[in-house]
Amino acid sequence: MAREHDEVKGTIARVFEFGPKYDLGSAKLSKWRTLARGRELTLDEQRRWGRDVLAAVHASNRAKLMREVAEPRTNCASGYPYGDAKGMFAAIRRQNRAKLLAPGTERTPAQWQHDYEEAMERCGK
Repeated sequence: MAREHDEVKGTIARVFEFGPKYDLGSAKLSKWRTLARGRELTLDEQRRWGRDVLAAVHASNRAKLMREVAEPRTNCASGYPYGDAKGMFAAIRRQNRAKLLAPGTERTPAQWQHDYEEAMERCGK
């Protein structure tokens, strides 16, 4: 076990001879680089650094992928670009109902009647 540990340390030392070869920027990785320059890292610290590097690589790959495959958010009532009229009308109904039931929008039956009559006058009925 001790020999394996020495081999790993030697490999890591050769890698850090020229610095790590990844183009990732994050506060955690900067912290680890600074720490590694100041002293030799323990095996547990090396593992944690490796996990942080892996997380940064995954985040970078995900960001690159999403730039290629993500669809822009649609401004459609239903919230998705593909759909039929039935789905859009249902979405509009849900939005209208949510607006009507929102706090501060409570109306009495008399207010509803007044608003209805006013709307009918504007339509000419």
